[in-house]
Amino acid sequence: MNDFPAGIFYNERRDTAPDFITGGIGFQVKEAVKWLQENADHDGRVKLDIKISKGGKTYLAKNDWVPGGSPNPQAPESRPEPQDEFDSDLPF
Repeated sequence: MNDFPAGIFYNERRDTAPDFITGGIGFQVKEAVKWLQENADHDGRVKLDIKISKGGKTYLAKNDWVPGGSPNPQAPESRPEPQDEFDSDLPF
């Protein structure tokens, strides 16, 4: 399973956005629906965490924690820097 949601992207708040906007989420529908279907739990749910990389970039990652289960064996430090198609449009 892929920890990074395919077709779902988090974008930081733009400097020109109103104060009540903290960021945005974009979808490539076909890719996102496929990933969501492949990663849904037994209740048909997918949980995502909003995280900050060592480089300071905010990204989405699948939350696969279950009560009584073991933590995700892959530590955040070992995850690659996420890439998304919207980076070129960002002013930072």
